[in-house]
Amino acid sequence: MSDPKWGTQEWHREHPIYYKPDDMKELPEVLIERIRRDLGQLRGRLHDIKFAFGWADRIATAEEGVTLVISYLYNVKEEIEKVRKARDG
Repeated sequence: MSDPKWGTQEWHREHPIYYKPDDMKELPEVLIERIRRDLGQLRGRLHDIKFAFGWADRIATAEEGVTLVISYLYNVKEEIEKVRKARDG
């Protein structure tokens, strides 16, 4: 018998791929902020490699791409918070 919740948001919160199920009890904006922090660390590591070993022209493009993702996720987080505040009053 198949799970009637399969494919729903509830099912995905209970069966995450990368997170532990308890992590999914956090607010989405909290999870997104953690991802942004992780990406910031990745960007810093790229920066270190770029200046320590050269390849600045190649690494800079990747570093800029990570910066764009960090910025985009900030806007997503802000939008989620705005909708939550409007919904919760």
